[in-house]
Amino acid sequence: MKRNGFTLIELIISVAVTAILFTFGLSAYVKSRDRQEIRAIGETIEKTLRETQKDATIGKKDCENILIEYLFTFENNASNDAIELSKQARCTSSSGQSTTTIIENAILPDISTPLVIKFKPLNGGIDIGGTNELDIDFQSTKSEVKHRISIEAPGSIQYKGRVE
Repeated sequence: MKRNGFTLIELIISVAVTAILFTFGLSAYVKSRDRQEIRAIGETIEKTLRETQKDATIGKKDCENILIEYLFTFENNASNDAIELSKQARCTSSSGQSTTTIIENAILPDISTPLVIKFKPLNGGIDIGGTNELDIDFQSTKSEVKHRISIEAPGSIQYKGRVE
């Protein structure tokens, strides 16, 4: 007897194997997308910190008189699950315009009040509240995994990656 097709069992097994492979592929894709998202959050924070440091180092200002410092503020915006990064030049008699960067779907889990970092002009270093090093942890709202940016008083800013 000659067969011209597949049996029902063969078709069911083929569909089941395909579904299992699709599930593994989708899971790997979602994990990869989440890793890329948290990496992008870290790169945005690091880039904004470095831009503020550069502005302070070269003495760029949008205020009157002598530049005293640049204030950089980290803050959670709980109403829309976002991190707000603000920078502002402070001069002897006035302050410059505040520039805010909002990072959606991200939180600073260990920060309940705004955290202020002061960048001193002309390579004066970073004032991080009297300590020599400050670690800032952040995470995506989709994940419990924390990542870290490390700031050292002499001026080093480094994205450390995942915190174990």
